[in-house]
Amino acid sequence: MISATFKTTIEQSLSEKLNSNVHIKSFTPIGGGCINDAQRMETSAGVFFVKWNDAKKYPRMFEAETKGLSLLGSSATLKIPQVIHFGEADEKSFLILEFIEAGKKQENFWRDFGSNLAKLHKQSPARAHRRQPKKRYQVAPNGATCRLRTSYCYKQTAPNGACSQSP
Repeated sequence: MISATFKTTIEQSLSEKLNSNVHIKSFTPIGGGCINDAQRMETSAGVFFVKWNDAKKYPRMFEAETKGLSLLGSSATLKIPQVIHFGEADEKSFLILEFIEAGKKQENFWRDFGSNLAKLHKQSPARAHRRQPKKRYQVAPNGATCRLRTSYCYKQTAPNGACSQSP
């Protein structure tokens, strides 16, 4: 259930952002992940995608997502939804995006998508943060070198502080 406070905050945020008096007409749930509630939101200013979650559990999540979407959009290789606004209300964080209607899949969809995805990876400034390789080994208290488990990023050590897994 969407609280009146939450709805009013979204209306005010959109009104300020779009420089017009915006009223929400309806919310329609959209399937998705398990962290966020995701809905199609019809307003007097058009249709938007809005998602929200617990602000205390996931602080600054939508701020980070906004930066990521902006970076992806700057590549101009794939259609990335425009961020309209993000904020907090009624102990919830929310993100409002341009709503992109699903289209009919074209014959060469997967080929074009793969090609554009490859272009995105080639030109993305986000690659810069990957220049420093992740630390795959760590020195245990006894001086032994331990391999880190890459999928969960934790090391396994024996009770004596030695590695239970060798590199």
